[in-house]
Amino acid sequence: IGVCERLLASPVPPTITRHTSRVLLSWLACVPLGLESLGLALPAVALATLGTSYVMVGIDQIGLELEQPFQLLPMNSLAAALTRDVCDELCVH
Repeated sequence: IGVCERLLASPVPPTITRHTSRVLLSWLACVPLGLESLGLALPAVALATLGTSYVMVGIDQIGLELEQPFQLLPMNSLAAALTRDVCDELCVH
């Protein structure tokens, strides 16, 4: 349990998040240039860039949420229910 508490209390360094966001933004800025060099029409480049950006930013957001899962999970209500159940089993009525 001590290891879990330590993991929960350890924040993700903001430099990692900033770095991955900047690299992703730089890569997404280069996508239209690469697609245009293939000779695609402007609407196709825009649509492919939009689709690629949507997917990649979504993956980045999922990664951010996985780094801090305890903010998303209802841990307080789960802990209260478990405590109540244990007390019900151990306490003599």
